[in-house]
Amino acid sequence: MFKSGVKDIAPASLDVYLDAYTQAHFVFAQRLPKATSGCVITASNPYGRQVGIRKNRHQLGLLIEAVRHHGHSLGFGGDKRMQYREASVFVRCNPKLGWGYLRRFQQNGVYLVRRGVLYLLLADGRELKLGCTLASRIRKRPGLPRLNRAQVI
Repeated sequence: MFKSGVKDIAPASLDVYLDAYTQAHFVFAQRLPKATSGCVITASNPYGRQVGIRKNRHQLGLLIEAVRHHGHSLGFGGDKRMQYREASVFVRCNPKLGWGYLRRFQQNGVYLVRRGVLYLLLADGRELKLGCTLASRIRKRPGLPRLNRAQVI
């Protein structure tokens, strides 16, 4: 468990999003190895507050710059049908670095992957084992619907 350093979010408000976070699915540009380790992080919508497309694109650029020295793959994380999705990055890194990205990009959570198994690390320091592998949550057909409820124009 990690010590929370996030002061802008109350732990109780994380529980509102918990069902959505634990049911997340992913689409990546490149195929990932099955037993890989790292984290899946987004820089979109800091602390769950929807911001404009330009701000989210800027934040994604900062995230890509931050992970440029690590093996990474661009993609999306969202609901099963990808009607709510955020640009995300899978980064081959240790959990401590994943925690650093969570804080730096003001996110409510980051997905940790240990030998292919998926965990959710929340900003309040809780770590939840999701009982599945990352591979089981990756959509095989990455066609994305036009509608994206995560974006504010």
